[in-house]
Amino acid sequence: MALKVVLLGTSHKTAPVEVRERLALSDVVVERVLNEFRSVEGLHELAYLATCNRVELLGAADPSADARKPLAEFLAGAADVAVEGSSHNLYYLEDRDAVHHVFLVASSLDSMVVGETEVLGQLKAAYRRAQQNRSLGPVLHALFQRAFRVAKRLHSTCSIGWGRVSVASVAVEFASHIFEDFRGKTVLVLGAGDMARLIVEHLRDKGLSRVVVLNRSVERAQALARELGAEPRGLDELEELLPVSDLLVVSTGAAAPIVTKKVMGRALRERRGRPVCAVDISVPRNVEPEVGALRDVYLYDIDDLRSVAEANQARRQTETVACLEQVEAEAERFVSRLRARDVGPLVAALRSRIHEQAKQELDALAGRVAMADGQEEEVRELVRRLVNRLLYEPTEALKALSERDDGFLYVDALRRLFNLPETEE
Repeated sequence: MALKVVLLGTSHKTAPVEVRERLALSDVVVERVLNEFRSVEGLHELAYLATCNRVELLGAADPSADARKPLAEFLAGAADVAVEGSSHNLYYLEDRDAVHHVFLVASSLDSMVVGETEVLGQLKAAYRRAQQNRSLGPVLHALFQRAFRVAKRLHSTCSIGWGRVSVASVAVEFASHIFEDFRGKTVLVLGAGDMARLIVEHLRDKGLSRVVVLNRSVERAQALARELGAEPRGLDELEELLPVSDLLVVSTGAAAPIVTKKVMGRALRERRGRPVCAVDISVPRNVEPEVGALRDVYLYDIDDLRSVAEANQARRQTETVACLEQVEAEAERFVSRLRARDVGPLVAALRSRIHEQAKQELDALAGRVAMADGQEEEVRELVRRLVNRLLYEPTEALKALSERDDGFLYVDALRRLFNLPETEE
């Protein structure tokens, strides 16, 4: 019997972070879930996916089973929360809708940032974990493999990962055009805003070695420095530190520019031609626009960064339309093949059954009635062709009906009518 794909979950689209946190399972609990899921009636396979934006149970269940409530109770029990308190935050999908959703997730088309690739790695980790716990079967194995191939093709043909779409990541991209390697570089952070912290965190990921934080408030400088593993300094040390700083990130609430053309000019003389990347995300601007006219200075303000981020986002959205069409077609194709895989063996079993019964009757006839040379073979060939002709139209109709949403009903009816054994997946 062909199993159907089922999915129960919650994400950034349906629940706030506090709900997603309560439903997220620890590693120990996940191990238990993947070993005890067969207690859910009608469920034969299971995988668990958790990211910062989603918690999902992906399974394969009997076609006639309503897995929504049992899966919700199973997840709530594992997370030790009341199912009534979180049920309105959960979504439940079956068959084509579930497959379509998995392909969207794998391709990052359901992510907060379309085009990111982190979720694909998390999906692969969920697949490996289910494999290790032997909670995968042929249906989910085929689904995961197809999802990985769909995601790979879309990322290579649709350009959904093209360009940075956050202000912080665009700032780092601009800096990467100036410095091929951030090792050995120093970033000077003026202010203690959230955006400045994000930019520095992105730079850290690229190997930045030294971060110095300047702020009028020593306490705020020390607090941010602790978060970033940086050196806290007072704003009065700005002119002393500028000559040794390769990157300047400015995010203060000052009403007038702190970094002037005159101050930067003195620093550049000491740097002797070494470039400086200055990112001013303050509003109003805290780096004089004239600084950008100085030789070896690359200055970007918040409008520069935002315009590039918005343009990149617009391009991704355009590409997304084409990707969605491909995902829809892939989901349709996968479900059709999943159902056909069950129909094929069933049709073969039916043909084998009828031909075997015809053979038994012909053998009995040959034992009672003497036939001339070649006559028995003619009769057998006649019966074989007649059986094939009688079976052709109903079996072709069954193949077509099996692709409908209620197709499993016809497949199951045929199996019951002719008392055919269930085929192995």
